[in-house]
Amino acid sequence: MKPYFAYWGKARPEKGKGEPCHRLPFHALDVAACAQVLVEQLRFGMQELAEAMAWPADAVQRLFIFFVALHDVGKFACTFQNLVPELAPQVTGTARCRPVESLRHDTLGWLLWRDAGRQGWFGQELGLDAADFADIWMRLATGHHGLPPRENFGAFRAPKVDAYFLPEDVESAEAFVRDAARLLLPEGLPDADDRARGALTRGSWRLAGLEVLADWLGSNAVFFPYRSEPLELRAYWETIALPRAREAVRAAGLETHEARRWGGARELLALARFTPLQEYAATVELGEGPQIFLLEDVTGAGKTEAAFLLAHRLMAAGLAQGLYFALPTMATANQMYERTAGVYRRLYADGAEPSLVLAHGARQMVEGFRASVMVPGKLRAERVTSGDPQTASAQLSAWLADSGKKSLLADVGVGTIDQALLGVLPVRHQSLRLLGLAGKVLVVDEVHAYDDYQTKLLERLVEAQAMQRGSVVLLSATVPARLRSNLMAAFARGQGWRGCTIVVDGRYPLATQLAGGEVRTQACETRPELERSVAIKLLHSEEVVVEKMLGVAGRGSCACWIRNTVEDARHGHERLRAAGAEQVGLFHSRFAMADRLAIEGGVLRTFGKPSGQSERHGQLLVATQVVEQSLDLDFDELFIDLAPIDLVIQRAGRLRRHSRTADGTRAPDGVERRGETVLHVLCPEWTEDPCADWFARMFPKAQFVYRNVGTLWRTERALVKAQRIVTSGEPGQVDSVRRLIEAVYGDEAAEIPEALWRRTQEAEGKTKADESNASFNAIDLDKGYQEGLTGRWYEESVLATRLSEEGRVTYLAREESGELRPLYDGEFPWEMSAVRVNARKIDGLAEVWQTRFGAAIETLRKRIRLLEGDAFVLPLVPEGNLWTGMAASGGRPVRVTYGRERGLELESVG
Repeated sequence: MKPYFAYWGKARPEKGKGEPCHRLPFHALDVAACAQVLVEQLRFGMQELAEAMAWPADAVQRLFIFFVALHDVGKFACTFQNLVPELAPQVTGTARCRPVESLRHDTLGWLLWRDAGRQGWFGQELGLDAADFADIWMRLATGHHGLPPRENFGAFRAPKVDAYFLPEDVESAEAFVRDAARLLLPEGLPDADDRARGALTRGSWRLAGLEVLADWLGSNAVFFPYRSEPLELRAYWETIALPRAREAVRAAGLETHEARRWGGARELLALARFTPLQEYAATVELGEGPQIFLLEDVTGAGKTEAAFLLAHRLMAAGLAQGLYFALPTMATANQMYERTAGVYRRLYADGAEPSLVLAHGARQMVEGFRASVMVPGKLRAERVTSGDPQTASAQLSAWLADSGKKSLLADVGVGTIDQALLGVLPVRHQSLRLLGLAGKVLVVDEVHAYDDYQTKLLERLVEAQAMQRGSVVLLSATVPARLRSNLMAAFARGQGWRGCTIVVDGRYPLATQLAGGEVRTQACETRPELERSVAIKLLHSEEVVVEKMLGVAGRGSCACWIRNTVEDARHGHERLRAAGAEQVGLFHSRFAMADRLAIEGGVLRTFGKPSGQSERHGQLLVATQVVEQSLDLDFDELFIDLAPIDLVIQRAGRLRRHSRTADGTRAPDGVERRGETVLHVLCPEWTEDPCADWFARMFPKAQFVYRNVGTLWRTERALVKAQRIVTSGEPGQVDSVRRLIEAVYGDEAAEIPEALWRRTQEAEGKTKADESNASFNAIDLDKGYQEGLTGRWYEESVLATRLSEEGRVTYLAREESGELRPLYDGEFPWEMSAVRVNARKIDGLAEVWQTRFGAAIETLRKRIRLLEGDAFVLPLVPEGNLWTGMAASGGRPVRVTYGRERGLELESVG
């Protein structure tokens, strides 16, 4: 018997139930077999990497599979084997294996390679004489738990292999490696020259994700039952590992599905007519390889449908196998998921069974998503669905659905931008997310809506997508020229296109395409019914806003006031109620999820596209930025607080979005009949020479949301000058969308007044700091998959994808019969009782509250997995119609109040 059969790879926790363990060589081959079956799929293939390396594809594929088989060589260590002493092959060696520091088996594998494998195993016998080339492969192999093996030990001396491995352990590992090489490697391998090493380094991020995926599949005891009895490696590989791996990949929903041939736009989208932007998407000449599109057009121009058309054409041309739709919020992702469910199967050939996933932290609470998850072992037709034909058409394997980390691996995904951005941050399993995007079209909506930190991460994501030869479609109402150039340049870097000139084109609406190193732009006409001229009326007091909104309600119309902070929204809501408004709602982000979903649904019913006169009559809404992104809302009249110009334009898209008659009924002929369209902007009195607190006097809270007061001053200046927003204006026209944007962000923008200069510089300094923070946090794509000198890799919960104030998830609990229960009962009660709170405003419980509820919280953590670790639980007690509690910020007590009408409120005490 070969010595390596004495070592276990997987141990059964329950004694007396089946085989006691799965031998280490068998587990190694299980995972390698999964890797082989995966790379046979087009979406996971090695052809492009082989071309970049100038190697035969078969050689790259077999070398990868061989190294996958070495992923757990660290388990040959006696320190690992002694975790289950009764199974350890060298029980008597325990006393000689007591290291000062414990190491995970993945790092032990790298340690074994570093100290023994580099010289002893990979000489001419195995055909790998370039140790640095093999280092890249071995980091991938031993980095199979979602992060690279540990190499940086700081001030501590690097551990030695003999502290963890007995000599017989090293000999057994070497014997297995040599036998695996004879089984899996080809006769000879090409030279590992600089080109091959460089291409492998750049491709290592995707390969690392493939390694993780193979290990997850190969570790599933359902597909790979434990085996203790030895069996010759080739026999196990051919008769057991490979057949079971094929079943595992199929059952997991990871097979590649054939794209439907391109038969024209109407085969994909059942639209009566197409907008000019959609016509562009259906007819533009595609490049031969990966490419990026930026589509800028007004709200209602059909950007989403244009993205579907481009994705379908890229798939039909063999340039992609799926798509991921990234949106700014969970609410917008939920809406897009429902739309995608009715379309995505038409992207694929008849008979294909592609998967569709909703990817965000609260997806399990979305009924349509839950209904789409197939019961293991059941055919799709046997599933019980919600009865909605769109939901019934969506399907997802239970294996893909059981973890957010796997979600991007589905054929088609819809989710938040955060899920994709985690792919370029050094967090565990980031490589799996990048792998999920590889071979797909990445569609990013509302590109203008992201903060400076997110935007810099988005640039890195675009670069990574290009590096792994994926395509990108970016959607926006409009973006500044600088941002457009930065995103195009990022894609060019990822593709390795040197000297690529990013042209500046001031026309609007505009489609920009970068393919083959060449930038092409095309202006698109605005659909006649979307040609808008929105008059700007500046208001300078809240009293005037309240008076005008009451007048709107009195006429039987509906209106919304978009405010810049939650506190201002509550204040505006109070003023309207006090002034006699009877039908006025409040919508912001600081409601528990159960209430937020209910409010969102009510807002969509009242002000959404299908709404009619009966729903809209006299209705008023005060909201924050939650209504300005991707929600299909249509207000008769709109009032907004002054914000940066791109957000003003975005908010204007919620004003008379759909053609209606005077009473709010949808106009069957598409002709708008509600009179002149006016956007009311609450702002300070205009002056060329403002004082330092020009904005802060009117908006003391909002000055901390939009800190760049110079941008706000330039915005009001542009609005005063233009007096309207014209969507179809010429580029040089003062009131055109493009000219308004450049008047604020462009090179020719007005000089900032001296009184505002200091605050503006501080804000621009913060912008640069946020961008630097993003650049520092993001992975270095050029260095490849490795720990690096800093050794900075984290869990997902530690590293943020956005620096917004609504940062910390807080789980609201109520005291009942001496124990803590979620504030809301029903399905997913703790998730439904969660609310995001500024982490700077609450950082713990007040001492009195910790004394009262500390033990109960610890009991919860032991019972509820979601609340383990540092999850923040905030107990509340009833007080009239409200719930109250005591939190802390910087050691000072904070009174917390929660009510269904106003949401979560914080008040410093003392």
